[in-house]
Amino acid sequence: MNSLGTYLRNVREENNLSLNAVYNVTGITDSRLSKLENNNYEEPSPVMLKKLANLYQLSIVDLFIRAGYMTYDDLNICPQIFHGIDQLTDEDIKHIQNQIDYIISKQQ
Repeated sequence: MNSLGTYLRNVREENNLSLNAVYNVTGITDSRLSKLENNNYEEPSPVMLKKLANLYQLSIVDLFIRAGYMTYDDLNICPQIFHGIDQLTDEDIKHIQNQIDYIISKQQ
């Protein structure tokens, strides 16, 4: 798995966004984002990660895991909440997450 910074830089570049464009949308300064993308920024705030997840349309959970704030083991509560989740494929889960993200974006 790529480091958080490398992953975020790749996603930003895939979206053809400059550091300044990210700043204009999120308020995260060029220098902070550059430090984060170069892995020179320790413990980025959850708020910063949430802003980037929203802009890049990424899973906030994935960013929290990459940042070390949580692990996949921390997510063990999901099977207790959603009956039958263990029978879904990775593609099914991705589809459901996309639907959840869509619903949330409509509420904002």
